[in-house]
Amino acid sequence: MFAITLQRDTVDIGGNVGSLSIGELPNGIQTDSLTWVPLRAYTPQEGGLPPAPEAPNEIYPLVWEIPIDDVYFDDVKLPRSSLSPPSISLSALIDTGNSLIRGPQDVIAQIHSSLGGEDFDCGMPHNLTFQIGGKLFPVDPRDFIHQSFTDSVQQCTTALAVTDPPGDGFLYSWSLGDPFLKSALAAFHYGNLTHPSQDPPRIGLLSTIPTDAAERLRQAVSAAAEEGSGNFPATSQPAPSGTFVATGAGVGGVPQATHVPPDLNGSEPSSTNGAVYTAWSGAAWSPIWGTLGISILSFFCLVL
Repeated sequence: MFAITLQRDTVDIGGNVGSLSIGELPNGIQTDSLTWVPLRAYTPQEGGLPPAPEAPNEIYPLVWEIPIDDVYFDDVKLPRSSLSPPSISLSALIDTGNSLIRGPQDVIAQIHSSLGGEDFDCGMPHNLTFQIGGKLFPVDPRDFIHQSFTDSVQQCTTALAVTDPPGDGFLYSWSLGDPFLKSALAAFHYGNLTHPSQDPPRIGLLSTIPTDAAERLRQAVSAAAEEGSGNFPATSQPAPSGTFVATGAGVGGVPQATHVPPDLNGSEPSSTNGAVYTAWSGAAWSPIWGTLGISILSFFCLVL
């Protein structure tokens, strides 16, 4: 198995430490604190892999695709898309190689309609939530928005895009990319690759959104508006290797990124738009990932 968290690199920089843990969960995270859901399996008739002669009754998954109970926007349950047959159960691809959240065209259009259009007030928090395994997994409102215009944080757009309807090939309706994965720890368990019925492959999720996320968005918008540039801060840093111990933990004990203190001369370290976030690692400060490398993790997330 492997587990990931992504760090927020704009609007309100910080949140989860960007990390990739291979072979185990991060320190302090317990298996039973995650919500585990099985992957969708595809029969050969649906384009799936043929079973081996020694395991003729096995059905294999193709991608990291999990069932979804329902989807909510601002606490109102969204209707199922009318663009795919009702016989196809609702599911989502969990995809680190996707910088957005992608969904059915008619459902995305309904979300934009409820906002009064694709541009809306940046300082008004909105709640896009996926119910998975009986639990609610919201997208942090700070990750739901993108600044619409340079030098202005008055208007924002959603981190949403349209995906192809299921029915011809893959059967998922949603693709949950970075905005979702900055709001949750995700663990990918391979299980038994040859006999998945004995140890089913699955994904475990742990929501990491703080209870005051909406207020933190308002504060971030207010701070950006008061600055001379009128832009949200943004940063991008190379990923370090090795292990570290964070100075603090957030929801569920997930390590959190913290601000670099002034150096010994009393000056702030160099940064992009004045923001650099790191985690303490014994005797040295190490830069933390803004987002994980897509080229590496796409391999893990797109094929078993």
